[in-house]
Amino acid sequence: MSFINTKSVLSKRVKDYLPAMFFCMLLFPHYTLAQAGIDRRFLQYSVVDGLSQNSVHCIYRDRSGLVWIGTQDGLNKFDGKTFTSYRHSDIDEQTISDQFVLTIKEDSKGFLWIGTRNGLNKFDKRSGKFTRYYSSAEDKHIFQASYETFYIEEGNMIYGLKVKPFVLDPATKKVKHINSPSSSVGHWIIAAKYKAWYTDTLGKSYYYDDVRTGKYQIIESSPLNPGNGSAPISLFCKNNLLVYCSSSSSSEIIFYNTESQKSLKKFLLPLRISSISYDEKADVLWLSCSDGLYQMNMQGKISKIDNGAAPKYSLPPGTILCSYTDNEGSLWVGTAGSGLAVSNTIYNNYTLLPSPAQGSIVTAVTIADNILFVATRSGLYKKPVTQLAKAAQSFTSVIPQKDISALATDINKNVWAATTNEGLLILNSAGKILQKIDLKIDGQYRTCLHLNYSQADKMYISTINGLYVAAYDAGTRSYRLSASSYPTNGSYVMHTYEEPSGNLWVASNTGVDLFSADAKRLLSYDSQTDSNSFLNRTIITTIEKGKDGSVWIGTIRSGVYRVLNKKFQHYTTRSGLSSDVINNIIIDDRDRAWVSTTSGLNLLNEGGQTFTTLSTAQGVPNTSYSFSSAFKNNGKIYFGTSEGLLIIDANKVQVVPEEVKAFVKDIKVNGQSILFQNNKLQIMPDGKLIIFELGSSPAFSPRNVIYQYRISSQKNNWITLPERSNTISYTGLAYGDLRLEVRAAHAEIKLEAAEVYTLGILSRAPWYKSLPFIILGIFLVLAMAGYLIARYNREKYKRQLQELELAKELQTERNRIGRDLHDNMGAYTSAMIAGLNQIKVQDVQEEKQLENLKDYGANIMGYLRETIWMLNTEDLTITAFTDRIKNYSLRISHSYPSVELEVKEDIQDDRKLAPTQMLNVFRIIQEALNNAYKHAGATNIIITVISKDKLYFEIQDDGKGFNAQEKEDHYGIINMKERAAASSFELQIKSNEDGTSIKLIENTANAS
Repeated sequence: MSFINTKSVLSKRVKDYLPAMFFCMLLFPHYTLAQAGIDRRFLQYSVVDGLSQNSVHCIYRDRSGLVWIGTQDGLNKFDGKTFTSYRHSDIDEQTISDQFVLTIKEDSKGFLWIGTRNGLNKFDKRSGKFTRYYSSAEDKHIFQASYETFYIEEGNMIYGLKVKPFVLDPATKKVKHINSPSSSVGHWIIAAKYKAWYTDTLGKSYYYDDVRTGKYQIIESSPLNPGNGSAPISLFCKNNLLVYCSSSSSSEIIFYNTESQKSLKKFLLPLRISSISYDEKADVLWLSCSDGLYQMNMQGKISKIDNGAAPKYSLPPGTILCSYTDNEGSLWVGTAGSGLAVSNTIYNNYTLLPSPAQGSIVTAVTIADNILFVATRSGLYKKPVTQLAKAAQSFTSVIPQKDISALATDINKNVWAATTNEGLLILNSAGKILQKIDLKIDGQYRTCLHLNYSQADKMYISTINGLYVAAYDAGTRSYRLSASSYPTNGSYVMHTYEEPSGNLWVASNTGVDLFSADAKRLLSYDSQTDSNSFLNRTIITTIEKGKDGSVWIGTIRSGVYRVLNKKFQHYTTRSGLSSDVINNIIIDDRDRAWVSTTSGLNLLNEGGQTFTTLSTAQGVPNTSYSFSSAFKNNGKIYFGTSEGLLIIDANKVQVVPEEVKAFVKDIKVNGQSILFQNNKLQIMPDGKLIIFELGSSPAFSPRNVIYQYRISSQKNNWITLPERSNTISYTGLAYGDLRLEVRAAHAEIKLEAAEVYTLGILSRAPWYKSLPFIILGIFLVLAMAGYLIARYNREKYKRQLQELELAKELQTERNRIGRDLHDNMGAYTSAMIAGLNQIKVQDVQEEKQLENLKDYGANIMGYLRETIWMLNTEDLTITAFTDRIKNYSLRISHSYPSVELEVKEDIQDDRKLAPTQMLNVFRIIQEALNNAYKHAGATNIIITVISKDKLYFEIQDDGKGFNAQEKEDHYGIINMKERAAASSFELQIKSNEDGTSIKLIENTANAS
């Protein structure tokens, strides 16, 4: 199908051509002008809604569902919610070549081709960039080089300018100029398979079977040439069928057979036609004219689109420039100054009547005796139901300048109206006030929130101070107010619902109560806590009951609850509701729940698991809904809104839940869009801000779309984006083969079953983080470490050699000193002891002195042996050192047979001790033992050696002890302390009349 527009020329109104119309009906019997118009509802969009300009010349809906609109001031993208505009810039070659957009088409790869008043453009929807094309370099510099008539074939652009056709290869930007069939300026018709027709002002027509060859044939007496120089408007609507007309004061429409080159039908219309479009589903033509939009079937019957009851939702009056029918059956209309309008047959299921009081919301509605009563904050109005479709019939004021909060109709077809601060008014269907009921109780007016007429001829009055009942009094023949005998818990009674059995459901700020007809409470659901019932801390706003016995409960912040057979089901925004603040619930004749919220209207889907939010896509106006303003009558549902009264033909509404498919539509790196193909992306993420912009199909979806995503191995960790958000941001990605998975749905509860879109991401590390570089770096680091370790080991080895050499020299010196001590002092001491042994004395005193000298010599010899042993020993384990102490102790003990000696040891850490440590500790133990044996008069001596975390020595006796403080400066104690400190030991001395304890405790903090 090829749709070719031309520049529209405004004409006179249809009434100026009534004589021509009569002539047409005589001359062309197939033509019939329908007397009755077509009543269709339209949604209107203009610059107020974001459209760049109000004169719309072309419309196109692409394969993803986005709608593109060409105006006199830029190209617009419409996603059902917002408009995005694209305009020309002289300093940016990647913008559109001209503001005035004439034609929009899409090629097989998804690129848009935009014909403008000056230049042809290829538009990449992902990057938002345009590529400009011209037939010649001169076209860039002239004011008007309109690219309106072109066709896309095998990726090539075939278009006609002035007298020559051209074929453009976008890949090479090469333009092939075709020989002109005539020097006279005319008009081109381009069609599929490179077919083309050219009609010039001389009355000749030329046909190209393949315009690329430049070969043509002249068509004699061709019906394609109007002969008056007017521009053609043409449309391929079926195989081998060309619909063609001329744009003049009266248009001739021709059905032309492209194979036989002959006309099939002709219709002469008294209308100036701007453009023609074809509705394939309905098999009709839409004629855009200077005085409106017309529909023409293939038999020539024409009907005009009428304005509906609400001007805001009707086709704007005036000149229509273009029309377009998308694959969903929506009719898009471009006007000359009134913006864009869109219509679908399902829109007629919804009617919005403007509020009778301008600027005042509709608060309640009811019907009495076939009269519709509408309440507002500014009064009560009425209108016959039979006149709802007539815009000329306005509402009649019944009660002016009063704030009406609730309405109801009783069995006598009287209307009850609740006013603020004036009580209840009872009116007949003619609007006459029959009775007033004062709601001023205890000096205060009770504000009424809802009225519910009972089958027992009494009115339940829900107020902010409880539930009241007005019952009919036969004696006074009037209704009398009495305090309710229903013991409701809540002070705010929001709504009541009466079952056919007479049981009454009461909704309040504290929960839900069910009472029998004789006011006995049957059950109660508390909503004040999180534990008393399934109603969690909320206020109940409305309550209804379905045909299946289920009870529907609306709340002020927790959505909707459905209770059936003591089981409940909870619906929230996760289930598709537009909001969790519920104003009304109505059950239609098909037992479906209609739920109005503060932000939209919702209908329960088939299966009863989710809701669909109705929107402009279904013809429902984007408006807010009033509390307690819903009413059902004869299959229709009425809702009060901020814009007026919404009337729904509920039995005709069939909503099919959309299956939403998510995808990544754009990727920005540091703010710049980048190209990615076949759902794959290669990137080096270091130091970059990466933003993934998500989209969904169908793209034209005014309803909210919820997105979830996860990346790579996060198998069960789906992340839900915030409401109305569709972007994912990363300041860095892990390296490797990653997968970004995305899914979308209109309700969060349906995300789990949604189709998953996968984008493969090859996240490459920069060269300095690449595997070869890392391996090389590791090798260099290891080589450097090896070099440093080797150098350190060499230095350490040198030091060890030096230490060994020094130790060897030291040991040699120590051995030399030991030999000298042994050979000299040892020899002299031995000789002295031998000499003493040979001395014979007779005196007892002298003999005692001699024995003392012998002891001194033996002691000297013992000390000398221990010193030589210490000098000749390099390192000794604690066990060996302990054995040396044992030997020494036992040798001394032989001289003191009356003293018991015991050695205790617990050696778990048998490490080595340095010679200096051994010598100092040994000398301290020697000193302690000598003191215990010779001076303390001890009978028991215990030596304890413990080696665990620390090394511990103790010499303990039961002698007479001494005063440690007085002996503090004694040479022996000072010497012991110095030796202990030099060996990193702590010396502890305790002595009293029970004995003495000398401890040596290793000080590891100071140990070297």
